[in-house]
Amino acid sequence: MTEIVSLCRRDLALMPALAPALAELGRLSGAAVWLVRALGIDPALVAALINLGAFRCGAGDARGAAGPLARALALAPDEPSAWFNQGVALGRTPRAATAYRRSLALAPSADTATYLAHVLRDGDPLIAAIPVYRQALALAPADPGLFECLAFCRSYDPDASSPEIFRLNRRWAALVASSPLPALATPRDADPVVLDPVALDPGRRLRVGYLSADLYDHPVGRNLVGLIEHHDRNAVEVCLYDLREGDDAIARRLRAAASLRRAVGGLDDRALAETIRSDRIDILVLLAGHTPFNRLALAGFRPAPVQVAMHDFTTSGLPSIDAVLGDATLMPEGGEEGFVETVIRLPTFYLHEALPDVPIPVRPPLGPEEPLVLLSANNPAKLNDRVIDLWGKILSRLPRARLLLKYRDRFGDPLVRRRWLARLARSSVGADRILFHTGDEDLASHLAVVGGADLALDPFPFNGCTTSYEALWMGVPVVTLVGKRFVGRAGAAMVQPLGLADLAVADEDAYLAAVLGLAADPARRARLRAELRPRLRASALLDAGAHAAAVEAAYRRLWRDGCVRKTKERNTSR
Repeated sequence: MTEIVSLCRRDLALMPALAPALAELGRLSGAAVWLVRALGIDPALVAALINLGAFRCGAGDARGAAGPLARALALAPDEPSAWFNQGVALGRTPRAATAYRRSLALAPSADTATYLAHVLRDGDPLIAAIPVYRQALALAPADPGLFECLAFCRSYDPDASSPEIFRLNRRWAALVASSPLPALATPRDADPVVLDPVALDPGRRLRVGYLSADLYDHPVGRNLVGLIEHHDRNAVEVCLYDLREGDDAIARRLRAAASLRRAVGGLDDRALAETIRSDRIDILVLLAGHTPFNRLALAGFRPAPVQVAMHDFTTSGLPSIDAVLGDATLMPEGGEEGFVETVIRLPTFYLHEALPDVPIPVRPPLGPEEPLVLLSANNPAKLNDRVIDLWGKILSRLPRARLLLKYRDRFGDPLVRRRWLARLARSSVGADRILFHTGDEDLASHLAVVGGADLALDPFPFNGCTTSYEALWMGVPVVTLVGKRFVGRAGAAMVQPLGLADLAVADEDAYLAAVLGLAADPARRARLRAELRPRLRASALLDAGAHAAAVEAAYRRLWRDGCVRKTKERNTSR
């Protein structure tokens, strides 16, 4: 009898250790079965409880994971893996952040710090994630993804410098480049573009591939659709490489306008590079490469002879990216922001489409009962303490003004509203001065709410883009602070083409003065309310044909330069 008990105890001890191995083999349900059996024999087996919670969470059953993890923590409140897995089960929520902090305090871990930082990056303000990413980097200094995440967050930080962000992106690129890439089936020197004299024709029709995870109703997709639809089909053949499929009106329009569209989200980088190369793409455009779900590192395979970055908010850092597209406002000559790529300045970078003709609300003269409404419809992640302090000064100078905060359904949560009221109270803004819009409605209803404001306040150092365009479409002027980097100059790129250069200001004092000036000038506000939509319609911001022609000219110039270079290389090697 004693021997039987001993064998049972041995098998019981092995079950939690066996479960991860079973899961590695793809037998998740089998692992869970063994763990449940183990807990049937000994309900207090902490390792089994933790593993069961982790496996259920990995299978998408966060609710089912909660019970085992709660029991594990009751039995072993100082077990870091139990807190970590509870954080995973709770998703990207404040409660998850609390769990990760407990785990990190008990056992410093790069993984735990990274998960915590990811949660904080989804919060308000986003820059709260910065010190935690730094903590993760201290524990895993060779992780390229951490450098990319830190650079991303520093772009939102008013205290970050352009040289620092440049160094972070270059460090990411260096680490990516240091990882050996598996060879492609077609070596670069055997590429038909290199060997075929016809392929090196500078004037032939070009196959242009667009690689993106945002080919749907997304800011990138909305800015891209007019370009794709207006490409000259005699000069450019459009191929789309879709990393994350959407099925909305923008996605369908993009697909209809392309000669080739491939859903490639399931391919690894090597297989994707092989696919692009086999499609004989001449120019590969990597869209918003440093943002989530995109695949900027794929450029290291050099699947196309010419590679271009577009709609990213900083340098790729990669020497395999030949050029980056912008304009003179976003990327001024002599600016302090560094780019490893050749900067190509289009006449105007951003391209928007006409929005629904939602009637612009008539704002009555401001009487004793009618407050001036200042609007921010931006992602609250952009609203750092410097922004809030400045807006607090504005409200203190305009005692009848109210601040309307709107972002999808974010402010429908009472806990979120209370947190924001507490943040604003630190800038001496009382709760009676704040208007929260709590719904997430269709575009027409959203625009009607935006049009009910008197003027819009742009955050910094990461400006709004779509939100500013929507405000201008509804006749609401936007005051913006011009920063030193691409992300801080989007507001200026929006208002300057409309003849509103005075609303793109150089510092916080000028920002305050511009808002106060508009607040004191109801005649100008009324005039702009009537004029802004017609100005937009007549501006380069909505001229898809001219934009497509400018982009194609840039592609052609890059292609011709590449043909000249390849011809010289071929002649030299003979």
